[in-house]
Amino acid sequence: MDTLRRLSAWVTWYRPALRVSLCAALVIGIATVMASCGSDNTAANTTDPHWVQQATPPSRVAVVFVHGLFGDTDGTWTNASGKSFFTLLKSAPGIGNQVDIFAFGFTSNKLKNGSLDIREAANMLEQSLQYNGVWNYPTVVFAAHSMGGLIAMREMIDNPAHRDKVPLMVFYATPQEGSQITAIAQHVVGNPAVRQMLMADQNDFLQLLSDEWGRLPDQDKPAIICAYETAPLAGVMIVPWSSATRFCKDVPTAIEGTDHLTIVKPDRLAHPSVVVLVNALNKYVFGSSSQPLLVTPDFQHEGDHWTYELTDPNGKNDARLINNGARKLNYTIGQISDPHLMVLPDDTPKDIPAQHSDNLKLVLMRGQLQQEYHFTLSVPPLDDRLVLVRIKDAEAVQARQDAVARQVTAQVANYLSSSDNIAELTRLPREQQFAKIAEVAGESVSRTAPELPSAAKWVLTADALASLGLLTPANAALQNAQQASPHIVNTQGAQMVASVISAKSGVPSVLQDPALEPPKGEPGEMVSADVTHAQATISSVGRPRGLGADDLHAWSDLSAKMQAVPSLKAYGLNMKGDVLWAQGDTTAATDAYQKASNIQPTPWTDKKLEAVRMKEARRSH
Repeated sequence: MDTLRRLSAWVTWYRPALRVSLCAALVIGIATVMASCGSDNTAANTTDPHWVQQATPPSRVAVVFVHGLFGDTDGTWTNASGKSFFTLLKSAPGIGNQVDIFAFGFTSNKLKNGSLDIREAANMLEQSLQYNGVWNYPTVVFAAHSMGGLIAMREMIDNPAHRDKVPLMVFYATPQEGSQITAIAQHVVGNPAVRQMLMADQNDFLQLLSDEWGRLPDQDKPAIICAYETAPLAGVMIVPWSSATRFCKDVPTAIEGTDHLTIVKPDRLAHPSVVVLVNALNKYVFGSSSQPLLVTPDFQHEGDHWTYELTDPNGKNDARLINNGARKLNYTIGQISDPHLMVLPDDTPKDIPAQHSDNLKLVLMRGQLQQEYHFTLSVPPLDDRLVLVRIKDAEAVQARQDAVARQVTAQVANYLSSSDNIAELTRLPREQQFAKIAEVAGESVSRTAPELPSAAKWVLTADALASLGLLTPANAALQNAQQASPHIVNTQGAQMVASVISAKSGVPSVLQDPALEPPKGEPGEMVSADVTHAQATISSVGRPRGLGADDLHAWSDLSAKMQAVPSLKAYGLNMKGDVLWAQGDTTAATDAYQKASNIQPTPWTDKKLEAVRMKEARRSH
């Protein structure tokens, strides 16, 4: 070190006279030993940033190679025999077929002007990644040589929006605390980046970079894996261990037999430099069979998809997602096959911190049960997974759905049994009366499904109230769902319940979102389909599906109590008509439906009147 300091001072003193005579020697010496391209010439890097390998369709991970001082977009990574780091990575089993490779290059001359410093190169890196669509990838990994690592760090500091996509950066001989050789090179080489790699104690740039990196939250930082040279170049260790390992996450790896240039010019797949990158990709990006990034103990693997057996429709089915990795994972639920299936949480994409878990909850809205549903679970950088949700015992699932409606019936009837409650209810404005009935029903659902998020409970409440024909209270429940979670408007389940309520009542959906496509089918078609389904549920003895004598009694009791409240009278008469129709008294049912329609006409009541009259007409013939 003392020798280097004396030589630096000597070169500074005699700089004017020595510049010409020293150029040749120092280009061969200093410039050559620091050159990432491994060439003695002074030509600028003329290779534009480009995709080295890009699949069609693109892979889910882009590996971006960033060269260093005096480097070349491709030459830095290519050995004397023409074999490149790029091709070796693509041939790595289990890795090569999952990554696309992008090579970034920038101007970094030895003697000529026009070179970019680290800040400028980082800005150009960002522009290049945007222009070439690299940030369209769900996951991006940086492999950087020498100064290229500092450029990658600057990119991450300056662009926080991209950090979630970058779990890993692999540095090869990156001078994180500077390089002693630059103390001499700064006097001879006309490249502004050289001064930015002076030893950290005398380097404001590196000190600022270190401070800014240290201020980043740990969960936002990519893991930095480091490898360092073990052989001197022209008698000088360009980036010693102490400088190459400062920000490393794991134990840094010595790349045996390599100097500052050959460390990124591997000649075989088993070369330590390739091994370091492959191992880091397995650990921080893809996981391995022995330590997968994502563990899903409640899903069963079946070929190229997962399966899950749903036994309870009310949200008591948990599916755990366990992040077994060292960095947060981001997951998204999508492509749900049927609007009757709700997969919670409803606000994905969502993060799972490292070594933590999150639970999916599966809920089924009322309707014709299918044997199988499916959705897609996306967890970059892993492949999307199709999850098949199977119902092996449909009768048991249906019974649990019917139980919720029974409990809501009993809860509302019990509330209306109190004269004090009725007096309090009728003093409220009309809309608040419906909101109160929704609140009462919601208390019952909360007891049935206490584990569910509030918004999902309100959707279940709306579904149950709609099944009882209490349409305006059901709308009030949906409004509560939207207040609890604005994201609920984007779920197919909530939209389906809202559409059914809208079609039955003739009132626009309270969850209308201009950004969403309208439900398929005209409201009249939806009502007709619902009526057909309602008629199909009448059993051979004339009772609605799932309702015994006790259920009919509960409906009759609730019907009578609602008729005593002016705002609920039409609903009470409608329910009375349902009970009478189920009991086979179509004449009395027609009378009840007509009275309900006189108070509050709705498409749903009109369809029931039409259906019961047709039944009477067939009977009379």
